Amino acid sequence: MRTYVAQQPSGQDGHEDALESPLTELGLIKSVGKRDGFRFVRGPKSTLGDGVFIYALLDFWSGYSKATTLSFEAIAHEPGSPGRVFLLDENDVADALRS
Repeated sequence: MRTYVAQQPSGQDGHEDALESPLTELGLIKSVGKRDGFRFVRGPKSTLGDGVFIYALLDFWSGYSKATTLSFEAIAHEPGSPGRVFLLDENDVADALRS
């Protein structure tokens, strides 16, 4: 979980403990409550770069049989698709494809 959820800073942490994974910036998972509660965050990801989305799309497409085209539904909803991996809703997937 520490790979995806930023730790709340405390005054006792050293510099090494303050370092976070770059994946925390995506905001895919947020902690809720004070004790081991987490939730997935669907919706727009302002820190998701176009290059990362395109890479994920091409990687998904390369493993998606030998199809020469992909449907929007596959990009948004199939397991391993950018829409599922980055927890994007359909509007966010459409915006990413337009970019």
